[in-house]
Amino acid sequence: MSYQLALCFTKISILVFYLRVFPGRRELWLSWITIGTVVSYSIPFLILDALQCDPTTKASFFGSGVACVRPRYIMIVSAIVHTMTDIWMVAMIIPVVWGLQIAPRQKYSLVAILSLGLFVAVASVARILSIMKANDSDPDITWIIADFDIVSLTYLFKRSCHLFHPRFSMRA
Repeated sequence: MSYQLALCFTKISILVFYLRVFPGRRELWLSWITIGTVVSYSIPFLILDALQCDPTTKASFFGSGVACVRPRYIMIVSAIVHTMTDIWMVAMIIPVVWGLQIAPRQKYSLVAILSLGLFVAVASVARILSIMKANDSDPDITWIIADFDIVSLTYLFKRSCHLFHPRFSMRA
C-alpha cells in the first residue's frame, strides 16, 4: 500500500509541476487528463492492497466464504500500469522541449535530463520481473519486493521533507 501511495503522489507532484512550468493549452489538458488517470487507477489499487488477504493465514478480511485475490497479480498489473504512465509522462513533455527557442545543445541537454525519468520505467520492469519469479505458494510475497518498497518510501520521505519544514529545502 505504501508503494501505491508513493507512486501516486510522486506522479501527481510531477504533473502539478508540469502545470506550472508548461503553460501551453495542450500541456495543461494533457497534465490534467494524466492526473485524473493516475488518481482513477491508484484508488482501486489502494483499495485492493488494503483489503487483500492476510499473507500468512491466507484468510480474507471479509470472512471464510470469500476467495482471496492473489497479490502477485495485483502487483504485476500495478507495475505495468505505472510503467506505462512513467513513459507517457516523459513522452508528453519532449515535444514541448523541442519547441523551445533555445540553442540545440541546450535542447539536447534538457531532453536528456528530462528523459532520466525513463530509469524509473527500467526499475519498474525489474520489479515486474522479480514479481514474476515469485510463486503463489510463497507465504508472503511482499518480502520478495520489500527492497523496492523501502526505496520508494525513502524517496517519498526525502522529497516531501521540505513541505513539512522549510529548513530541509535550504542548501548550505
